[in-house]
Amino acid sequence: MGTLLKILNIVILVFAILAIVMATKLFGKREELVGRTDKLEKAVVAIGTTFETAAPVFDGVPSHVAWDIGDVTERPADAPETDEFWDGYQDALELSANETLNLNKKKEQLATLYKMDGGKPEKDFNGRKKTEGKGTMAEVLDDTLQRAKDQYALLNRTRQQLIAVREQLDNVATMLNEQKRLRRGNLATIAQLNGELATINETLADKDSQVAQAKREKDDLADQVTDLRSEIDRKDQDIATKDTEIARLREELARLSVDAGSSSGTKRAAASGAAEGPSVLSAGVKGTIRSVEREWGYVIVEFTPEAAAEISTGEFSPIEMMVRRVAADGTESVVTRIQIANPPNARNIAVADNMFGWEQIPVQPGDEVVY
Repeated sequence: MGTLLKILNIVILVFAILAIVMATKLFGKREELVGRTDKLEKAVVAIGTTFETAAPVFDGVPSHVAWDIGDVTERPADAPETDEFWDGYQDALELSANETLNLNKKKEQLATLYKMDGGKPEKDFNGRKKTEGKGTMAEVLDDTLQRAKDQYALLNRTRQQLIAVREQLDNVATMLNEQKRLRRGNLATIAQLNGELATINETLADKDSQVAQAKREKDDLADQVTDLRSEIDRKDQDIATKDTEIARLREELARLSVDAGSSSGTKRAAASGAAEGPSVLSAGVKGTIRSVEREWGYVIVEFTPEAAAEISTGEFSPIEMMVRRVAADGTESVVTRIQIANPPNARNIAVADNMFGWEQIPVQPGDEVVY
């Protein structure tokens, strides 16, 4: 009996030693499990703070500036064609994060593996303890997983929106670069036109100066015209006076011609036997210019005796004759046309008018008078 007790004591001692060893190992595993569970719990709580409790919803009125995609012409466009990019733009993607998950309030539920019913784990129809359902760790984890999926889907939508924005920005950048190229060309053209405009303005300024100078010259000419008209009026008065004097001299010359040539005229008329009437002259040289009075427009002609006899025959009437000039080489030039106003006197001298508008070259003494 004593031997049996000894054996039992030894067996109990061995089992006690084994129990101590197993308890020591199980304590280490327990600490490992507790630490792992605590670490996972903290990580799940931290991850939950990165997930929004609900997707953002934009409930405002979109306010975007649509860019003009119409052609650029010189005509104004009050309602140009605009791009439709903003019609499909998701404004909700720009909203700040909503309220995130706060799993600190659900730490106790995170520590609950089984679904409890009256303080005891609830079992399924197979008698196994339920690990899913309301109030369990699985509920919290499933909800967190769903929030993560929603967040991931939102992230993908944001990525797609960024791609569309990038493509649209590329299009806008291309259009902007083209417009800037056109604007540079327009600015170069404007600079050239401004230079031409400056040149035109300078030319206009010069023309204005010339116009002003022309106006001053016109005023000066107007003053000169006024002075010349005054001078013409004065000359006209002098001419009228001289005409009166010429008329008096012609009357005196006619009287002298009649007195001096009355007897010789009677003799010539008797000798020729011609009847009274207008004198008829033969062609040829009739005399020469003895002197010229340019201011009064008349000349003194010395006729040949034959020409004087022809002119004095019959009733006298004014006679027009030509004046010519014979050069040293024998060439002849027409000088002017004269009108004999009175018959020659006893010395074959007569006064003749230098007819206006006929003088080709200035008449001078020595020129021949021809008929």
